[in-house]
Amino acid sequence: MGVAVAVGGPVVVLAIDTPPEIVSSANAYLWVAAGGMVFNAYIVAATAVLRAYGRTALLLVLAVLVNLLDVALLTLFVLVLELGPVGAALPSLLVRAAGALLLSWFVRRTTGVSVFTRVGTTEDAPPGGPGAPGGPGNGAGRMARLSLPSVIENGLYNLAIVVTVSFINALGTNAINARSYALTLTALVTGLVLAVAQGNETVVGWDVGERERLATRRRTLRTIGWTALGAAVLSAVLWLGAAPALSVFGASQAVVADATTLLGLSILLLPLSAVSQVLYGALRSAGDVVVPMVYSIVASVAVLLPLSWLLVQVAGLGLAGAWWALIAAEAIKAVLLLSRWIGGRWQRIPSVADGA
Repeated sequence: MGVAVAVGGPVVVLAIDTPPEIVSSANAYLWVAAGGMVFNAYIVAATAVLRAYGRTALLLVLAVLVNLLDVALLTLFVLVLELGPVGAALPSLLVRAAGALLLSWFVRRTTGVSVFTRVGTTEDAPPGGPGAPGGPGNGAGRMARLSLPSVIENGLYNLAIVVTVSFINALGTNAINARSYALTLTALVTGLVLAVAQGNETVVGWDVGERERLATRRRTLRTIGWTALGAAVLSAVLWLGAAPALSVFGASQAVVADATTLLGLSILLLPLSAVSQVLYGALRSAGDVVVPMVYSIVASVAVLLPLSWLLVQVAGLGLAGAWWALIAAEAIKAVLLLSRWIGGRWQRIPSVADGA
């Protein structure tokens, strides 16, 4: 995947109307970021293992530390050493490398397994047991059924984001910089929301396995409320401190004004995104994956794409129009997923424990 990004990235950069004066900088950023994808694959797998072992608090602490380290390195490379686009990409590469090393240590301490541990074969399985010839299987098929919808959904969502970014790029470098600053400042909020959503997803899996579906229904609704409230409060803090924070990076007044507007709109966007992330993970953990996938695709393809085009290019709302399109898409997705969760269809999906 990293090789594909390094090779195909420059083609995409040109395809999304990137201003000519920053094409070379964008390519340099892409090539450095592509190196970090080598570590990202392990990070995703390792965090899933640690969540399954109940190490959600550890993962939350690591998420906070990683985001703080990323901001510190970004300040060092961009403001102090003045490395430009490469300096903006290096923190991601270094943080992912450090994160992969830390996670591998915690995985080994938690499970006794490392990346070099030999994986069991069918000959190692007990007769008639999971993975043995004639046995019930090793769960690969079920894992594929659960993961494939997410892969499809993520792919289409990212495609919609790429098209939306092309609309933003057409607005010029100030809009591009304002978007980048807004996303950088809100990264801490989105990282915390993701950690909470993943932790709740793990707990839902435990509860469903223990047939405690009513308990997990109430717990997830409480998690949604508190996570959305926390995202709104943190977004408001970022909005109030936007001007002094962005002045550190030497942003122009026009960029600061646009980024501040986006941070203000993020007070609506991030809580809605929090609701969607918590619910999508909870439904997936309960085995309800196809319908939520359809909801997410509808929000991305049928709402985000046409509305971002309408608001940015037709209505002339500029960068704010793209954020309003994101807000509308997240609001529709959140309502659909919430209705699915409250409706309780997921409670009638058989779990592995039910089939035991």
